[in-house]
Amino acid sequence: MLGRAAAASLDALQTMAKTVLAKATRARSPTVHDVHSHLAEWKTIYDVLDATADPVAFHAHALALEDAYSRDASTINFAARVHQLHPIAFAQDTAMRRPPTSLQSMLSHCPHCGASIAPTTAFRVHMQQAAAACHACHGRYDYETYKLVAYIDAHPFCATSTTVVVDTPSLPHDGSWDTFLARQTAAIRATRPSQDAYNDAQMTRRRHMLASIRRGLNPAISLDLVHGMFRQLRFLETIGREIDYWSDPAVLRASIERYERFMALTSPSPLVPTVDIDLVWHAHLTQPKRYAHLERTSALWQHAYNEPYTRPSAVAAEGTPVTETSASRWGTVLVPYDTTALVSRILQSTAPSRTPQPPIEGASGDHGIYLHDSDLAFQYQRRAAAEESNDSSDSGNDGCSGCSGD
Repeated sequence: MLGRAAAASLDALQTMAKTVLAKATRARSPTVHDVHSHLAEWKTIYDVLDATADPVAFHAHALALEDAYSRDASTINFAARVHQLHPIAFAQDTAMRRPPTSLQSMLSHCPHCGASIAPTTAFRVHMQQAAAACHACHGRYDYETYKLVAYIDAHPFCATSTTVVVDTPSLPHDGSWDTFLARQTAAIRATRPSQDAYNDAQMTRRRHMLASIRRGLNPAISLDLVHGMFRQLRFLETIGREIDYWSDPAVLRASIERYERFMALTSPSPLVPTVDIDLVWHAHLTQPKRYAHLERTSALWQHAYNEPYTRPSAVAAEGTPVTETSASRWGTVLVPYDTTALVSRILQSTAPSRTPQPPIEGASGDHGIYLHDSDLAFQYQRRAAAEESNDSSDSGNDGCSGCSGD
């Protein structure tokens, strides 16, 4: 049993907690009017989608939307709304707001020579991870080539010591990271750095390369908003095809109620929303000042409310929202960009050297000193892990540099 003093302290803490909770402002859910206004925006977007003949044409339209939003952050369009659906990225990008370079301006030109690229080719490279060859210079490229160009532009040199700087190789004709990695490694080794200098350069290369491939191509926006727009098409078509149904106040009231219940169950292991909840969630996310994460319990919906979480649309009761999304015309055109293979190749290429390089005959100074410390590799990995855990937008000027805003 608790002693008298401990019990008094516990009572005081509980009283303080109740006072704080009583004064806390509870996040207000969207109203029927809020969701109606949001629906009007989605209907406009759906009308454009419905009138578009094929995914290549919609890709060109999405690039134009991203370009307009990139040039003017106050623009409200499909790209802006998709950005707001990712509140953390939206807040960070809005706060930092680097000078933009839109996807349209990049993906419509060859990364080697700048020649124009046909819309069909741009679509296949950007959306389906296809490789292509330029009609003008015959240089090969894919989506990852544009990531490589961004890295080269941001880091035109790499320092292997306080006195030795190695120029970053130019974009290889095959547009491949593998070719580039081999050339840069060879250029660094050609300076005959000491083992510790070589490993420091490797660590810096690794951190900057991983940061380059993790962020979006547009430096002002950390997400690929065109990919994001295509991921929203299934939801958009589900809402747009039945706009009258979703405009029914009774359906919206029921959707808002289910949304509040859903948010009460949201936990660090997030649940998956059904379409009615997703609609209200979309509306809520467009109001960032009012949106709040409500973290409570992760109890199952059935256990908490004694009702199924998903109801088939064919048997939905009057006033009960449909909970399933419908099929999308272009639901499979986007091949998600997976960085796993490229990250693995970068990690392998930038691994620390465990074997000292042979000293150069007649060399002196730092370039003739080679470490034999068996703990070096461990120290390298520990330091690399610590630096990679930092925000990928923070580069610092610690070796491979050339752009303080990376």
